[in-house]
Amino acid sequence: MPVHALIPVLFGQMIFIIVVLAVLMVLTFRYVQAEISLQKYAVTITNLTKGQQISAPLLWSHNKAVIFFELGMPASQALQSSAEAGNTGLLSDVFIRSSDVEDVVKSSEGLLNPGDSVTLMLRSGGAFNRISFISMLNPTNDGFVAVQGVKIPKNNKRIVVDVPAYDAGSEINDEQCASIPGVLCDGEGRSSEKGEGFVHFHTGIHGIGDLKPEERDWRNPVARLSIRQEK
Repeated sequence: MPVHALIPVLFGQMIFIIVVLAVLMVLTFRYVQAEISLQKYAVTITNLTKGQQISAPLLWSHNKAVIFFELGMPASQALQSSAEAGNTGLLSDVFIRSSDVEDVVKSSEGLLNPGDSVTLMLRSGGAFNRISFISMLNPTNDGFVAVQGVKIPKNNKRIVVDVPAYDAGSEINDEQCASIPGVLCDGEGRSSEKGEGFVHFHTGIHGIGDLKPEERDWRNPVARLSIRQEK
């Protein structure tokens, strides 16, 4: 092939290489910027109840697109599993696979007793500037404690949020130990009757089954969430 015929080919190849390099530079810059914007945050969860245990908390950082429950709406299967049995595996799997979630952490210390606290570390920042968590209240049929989408603090400040109890509405609140799992009741984690069908604020323990209100009832809030940036 004559030299003059090779010039357009070589020119085209050079343009292609320049475009590829430019794209790689942009992607690398965005990745570096994203990594720089991510910081470590210490998240402390405290059990404020007198007679309820809180299951090992599941915690995740995410963007504004992540919504895992809504008051007045039916609970997802993953939320039902978390609220009825303290099994956060389904939720964890969803969040680990989601591009809207940056980091997912679960406590390894087990049940959180009344008055006790646990601190977990996770990455957050940039577009992933919100933190959520969920735990089961035990003993309850389908009670849970959760925070959804709290924005991370700025300028090294500390955020404290008092958290109410919610009812998944997926299981009737018969307060029978046969339908409540855990150390205190050791039941099946599912009653034979369906619940209200939508997520709502939990109304506490009323003494209609095996649970005594004087021992297990509460007045909201049931937990405290504290978030601070690690230096």
